[in-house]
Amino acid sequence: MTGRQAKSDMRLVVAGAAGRMGRTLVRLISETPGVTLSGALEREGSPALGQDAGVLAGLPPLGVTLADDPLPLLIEAEGILDFTSPASTVFTSMKRPAAWITSTPRPVNRSTESLGAMAAMTSRR
Repeated sequence: MTGRQAKSDMRLVVAGAAGRMGRTLVRLISETPGVTLSGALEREGSPALGQDAGVLAGLPPLGVTLADDPLPLLIEAEGILDFTSPASTVFTSMKRPAAWITSTPRPVNRSTESLGAMAAMTSRR
């Protein structure tokens, strides 16, 4: 439903949108009724910044370009699908509370501690 947002569509942001899992999420969102891609995040300095998320995912252009500033994207988001590093997840999550789905491959003690601290901070909001 990306590009044609119905009033009831859930607006989602994909963090790590240029990566393998991020591109897969962009494709799945575009095929799923009831959701729309409202933003795509990538790390500062990424060569993918400014590119269309749909094109990167092998789709026609969706009109959603990859950005490195999460705040403008998160203001309108109702959910974030985050497939980035734990440090990146903690930084981005502090910008705005929302429905947050994250995956942390190969967690280590420090990563687990960071995610635990994030959960404690957001539960107090």
